Amino acid sequence: MNARALVLVIMLLPWTACLALDAKLSLEQFNHTKWTVREQGPGQIGAIAQTSDGYLWLGANYSLYRFDGVEFERFVSSDGDAVATVSQLLASPDGSLWIGKRFGGVSVLRDGQLVDYPPGQDLPEGAVYALAVDHDGAVWAAANAGLARFNGQRWEIVDTGWNFPEESARSVFVDRDGTTWAASDDRLFYLPKGEHRFIDTGESIGWVTDIVQSPDGAIWISQMYPGAVRQVATGKTPAEISLDVAPSGLLFDSDGMLWIGTHGGGLVRVSTPGTELSTEPEDRLRQEDGLSSDVVGLLFEDREGIVWAGTSTGLDRFKYASAVPACISSGAYNVALAATPDGAIWAGSSNQPVTRLLNGQARTAAPALPVTAAATDQAGTVWMGGPGGIWRSRGEELLHVTYLPVEDPAEAAVRALTMDRSGTLWVSINRSGLFTWKEGAWTQPPPVSDASLQQMPVVAATDEQGRAWFGYRDNLLVRREGESIRIWDGKDGLKVGHVTALFHSERGVWLGGNEGLGLLSGEGFIPIESETPSLLRGIHAVIEVANGDLWLHSAAAVIMVPATELQRALAENGYKVRLRSFERIDRLPDDPFRIHPLPTAISSADGRLWFASASGVMWLDPANLHDSQTLPTVAIKRVAVDTEPLVIGQGESVLPPRPGHLVIDYAGLHFAAPEALRYRYRLTGYDNRWQDVGGQRRAIYTGLGPGSYRFEVEAITGQGLPSVQPASLAFRIPPVIYNSPLFKMFYVMIGAGLLWSLYILRLRYLESNLRARLEERHRERERIARELHDTLLQGFQGLVLQFQAIAEKLDRTAPLRIQMERALDRADEALAEGRDRVRNLRDGSNKDLMGRLTDVAQSLVPGDASPLKLVLKGTAMPLNPIVHDEIYWIAREAIINASKHAQASEIRVIVTFGTAAFQLKVRDNGAGLELRDGKEDPAGHWGLRGMQERADWIGGSIKIASEKDKGTEVRLQVPGDRAYRSDVRQIPRWLRPIIYGRRKLWRHPVR
Repeated sequence: MNARALVLVIMLLPWTACLALDAKLSLEQFNHTKWTVREQGPGQIGAIAQTSDGYLWLGANYSLYRFDGVEFERFVSSDGDAVATVSQLLASPDGSLWIGKRFGGVSVLRDGQLVDYPPGQDLPEGAVYALAVDHDGAVWAAANAGLARFNGQRWEIVDTGWNFPEESARSVFVDRDGTTWAASDDRLFYLPKGEHRFIDTGESIGWVTDIVQSPDGAIWISQMYPGAVRQVATGKTPAEISLDVAPSGLLFDSDGMLWIGTHGGGLVRVSTPGTELSTEPEDRLRQEDGLSSDVVGLLFEDREGIVWAGTSTGLDRFKYASAVPACISSGAYNVALAATPDGAIWAGSSNQPVTRLLNGQARTAAPALPVTAAATDQAGTVWMGGPGGIWRSRGEELLHVTYLPVEDPAEAAVRALTMDRSGTLWVSINRSGLFTWKEGAWTQPPPVSDASLQQMPVVAATDEQGRAWFGYRDNLLVRREGESIRIWDGKDGLKVGHVTALFHSERGVWLGGNEGLGLLSGEGFIPIESETPSLLRGIHAVIEVANGDLWLHSAAAVIMVPATELQRALAENGYKVRLRSFERIDRLPDDPFRIHPLPTAISSADGRLWFASASGVMWLDPANLHDSQTLPTVAIKRVAVDTEPLVIGQGESVLPPRPGHLVIDYAGLHFAAPEALRYRYRLTGYDNRWQDVGGQRRAIYTGLGPGSYRFEVEAITGQGLPSVQPASLAFRIPPVIYNSPLFKMFYVMIGAGLLWSLYILRLRYLESNLRARLEERHRERERIARELHDTLLQGFQGLVLQFQAIAEKLDRTAPLRIQMERALDRADEALAEGRDRVRNLRDGSNKDLMGRLTDVAQSLVPGDASPLKLVLKGTAMPLNPIVHDEIYWIAREAIINASKHAQASEIRVIVTFGTAAFQLKVRDNGAGLELRDGKEDPAGHWGLRGMQERADWIGGSIKIASEKDKGTEVRLQVPGDRAYRSDVRQIPRWLRPIIYGRRKLWRHPVR
């Protein structure tokens, strides 16, 4: 159901009724809205209260409703409890709502929780007739079986100890001074503030239905039997209002007017309840006049000054009308208005007689004339024009002056007219152009523009100097003074579109158009901008009143720009004024082909403003407005996640993981015009920008991810007043289990493990390839060793033996034998060297690494003068034969370079057998090397590159650092799984020193 369909606005006063200019508004002149059971509103409303959050609470016979001005919501507590048989409601200052029940007992609603106090020992039995809270915060309850007081902890019976009879209590009330008034069946009592004993007033009363206090402090009561409303004696003759039916409720509103609800007699309003005995009041509203029912249960005034009446069939709202209907013939449309200095208002239309209003009296000044334009000259004469010609006023009559200077008057209409100080009447005729009428003759001056849309002025006016001003389409403004013509257009800064409104003031000339508003002064054209630009478009009238406020009549609303805002806008470039938009009088004709008189608003001699709309004419007094300036509040009503309601708490709410749809319903609480509220909201954590959504009362979000969010919503009235503060909802969406931080960490670990596994597999693959190549090379070396041993060495050994046999046959002193023996010795040495080479091919070396490096040092400088110093670190372990050989050649090359090329006096070789890697360092203190990317020496040799290639071959890394005159360092590192034999790697680390010992593999001492 569309909640807005509940609203039925009834403007009760017919357009034909006339109002006195200074009379207070009667009931029929209020803006009246009603909601009945036919529109699915609650019926049998017997209690109304407004809590501190701004909601209006309605107590019906069988339900408790919460109302936001648009939607009725049946209350159900967070525990699922409903409230039935409500008889009384009380909103306490702490925000709690106290609920009196028709069948006995009291409940209190606080923070969504409902606490019940059933009738019994401390709380009287029977229906609760009234609730009140005193200045100390104590709550009083008048029930069928007596009076009770809640002291903050528990209820206590008010009995004879309080000097109150132990019988039925019909009503209870606390006045502005803190005095508590209570009525029994037939007596009225009061309890001064701070006292504990009631005082009998001596008043003999019937059944009291309500007790109220007037603005002057007097206490008034309503009596069901007999039906009367009277003032309690206060030292002077009390006043009394007799009624033909029983009164049910009383209310003194903020203006001091007394409202009376009755059982069957409708609603009564007394404007001046006095001390004299009154007769039957005449200001009464019944069901036949538009009231929802003649049975009015109670009356209530909210914080905005709006009066509410609960009836047997619905709810009625009464608020002061800012604009009041004027006395114009019913059904008049396209009304042209003019005001005269004597206070009279002349109104001519397209289909009704011309009417003259003065002092609340309406007189017909002419028969039905098609009037399309009206104006008042400086002498106070009213001029009207239409297809039938031109008329002028004389006294209370309207006289015909002349016909229009066109061939087909039926197709013509006067668009605008004005008279300058020379007595020339300027008349703009639709489709024909601008004409002048003077001394009984028509003339047509040349047009000021060649544009087809600028042949005819749209609006005309005369300033205080008697100069005629004309507004045209497309930002064209013309001033005529005799033969002098001054033109302003877009080149001069005008940007209001079609100029449809002119007003001359001390500030300059106000211009309004279909695209904006601005002021033309000595400083040029100054545009006026607003935070709601749509309100400053389609302006049909501009009026500046005595206090400097600017009133606008646009297609959207009646708008007031305060004088202070205008001053800032004229002084600060780009300042956006804050507007006060009044409830729309009615829609102006929005058909672009329909001609209506301009301007649509005028000011009368008494300062009132008159507005012509499609539904008639209304007036308002800018000096005596009843528009509500109360700031709205906004509340979040409901939250649903995937159609499941969410309980809203005080702190951060937790939503289910992965919500599909999040629906947030909110409402602005501003009962003067809830239908005119517009909203904007934002969701921090998702989109920090405010979203303007007009009158939409619901926000929907889909696919929100995990995280913390804060929803904020603001309400803005039609007058541009924002809510006191945004309503907010903080909530958190937890991640699903596979999106939680723990699982994300687990994912990262799994990913890292997979990457590490791939890395290990890659290393093993490379290691396997390298090992395969090394083993293949090792097998090749063994094959070569076998071939050399089985062929070359064996063959060479055979030859040696044959030559030895030949040598034995020669004489020992023969020179030939001596030569052959020398050759055989050389052959034995070569054979021994060959066997060593074959052994090296098989075993890598017949010496350990340290021994071979020592031999290198001895080959450089024999004896103890060698510059080489060997250092061993860690437990020595057998190296892979091929790796052993390559390490040796790298070390040999580094040692030779340090000794021969760098002329080092000290060479230190550090060999480290680490578990993870084998490391070799060769340091010297020589002259250093001139490195070229670490790949070749300055002499063009390739020793350094060879070292790099050997290191790459065995899967190691080599770094060479050198500095001139400070020596060189060569650092070789080979991973342990490549450097050592496989059988060594399988031995636990802690067993290796035991098996191999330290320095066990070296025969030569370490220096």
